[in-house]
Amino acid sequence: MIRPQETCIRTWLSRRERQVLELHCQALQAKEIAHELGISTPTVRTHLTSLMAKIGVSSGKELLRWGLRNPDAIATGIVHPSRNVQPMPKVA
Repeated sequence: MIRPQETCIRTWLSRRERQVLELHCQALQAKEIAHELGISTPTVRTHLTSLMAKIGVSSGKELLRWGLRNPDAIATGIVHPSRNVQPMPKVA
């Protein structure tokens, strides 16, 4: 019996994306992240936009929550969007 192969979708975060995400998870603003890393604020915003697309979230707050819930992804740079994106609880 042949079983269909399970497709594992993986996304790799670059070293710089991991650095930006780590600082974002420390509640630093884009300007502060830029200063810390020695890059421009627009570059930080580009990295944050790329991270949101790769991870599958639509806001900076969701990205922050995701990063805090998935520290292993920041450490390894490996993201499995279908498994790692956890539903965000509704705030009343």
